Amino acid sequence: MTRMYVLHGLMGTAATHFAPQLSALADDFTFIPIDLPGHGMTTEPATEDYLSQATRAIRERMAQEGPGWILGLSLGATLAMQLALDPPDELEGVCITGFSPFIPKAMEPLMREQREFFLDLEQQAPEIADQFEQLHGPAWKTTARAVLDLMTFRFPALTETMLQSITLPVVILNGTNETYEVDATAFVAEHVPNVIVLPVEEAGHTANLDQPERFNALLLQAHQSMLTT
Repeated sequence: MTRMYVLHGLMGTAATHFAPQLSALADDFTFIPIDLPGHGMTTEPATEDYLSQATRAIRERMAQEGPGWILGLSLGATLAMQLALDPPDELEGVCITGFSPFIPKAMEPLMREQREFFLDLEQQAPEIADQFEQLHGPAWKTTARAVLDLMTFRFPALTETMLQSITLPVVILNGTNETYEVDATAFVAEHVPNVIVLPVEEAGHTANLDQPERFNALLLQAHQSMLTT
């Protein structure tokens, strides 16, 4: 079976952000869930240079486990595409959802607001803060700051030239509810040489959770076409 490394989004884990895929598609893929630094079961705390730290951790895990694809959501999708630019020998392709190659100007104020909300989460939404502490431990605030600073102030944007340089196959499964992600899908499709676009209808940023049955069917469709070639 195709090995699939699973990369979650901010303050999630592979098990929580991809629960509908890990359970329903266990007979179709060999899933390797990865909890990124500072998240879930990992013992590695998040550091300020989160991009380098996280991509290094993924490379090391792939070197241990062997060749496969990456399935990434949001933060995980961003990391997957960074690895696609300079792929380890084990990386065969990436499937991404909740992805944009850059932060649109119109969204920059929202990103800053999101960062401030998360950093004041104990006051704004104490029940969510408690959930994060149970899931990630007391260092969750350090993790949130490291990731939010990356995604808000140092987002690793991908230019046309960078996308054109990607030789690995890319499957993009963005939802159709968010205009910026629809635009992102079109941008990626225009510039990545080896790409399959499979929009997830009536889904938002977390398309695999919003419409799990549709997402799973599309992932299997991708598997039958590109992943097995």
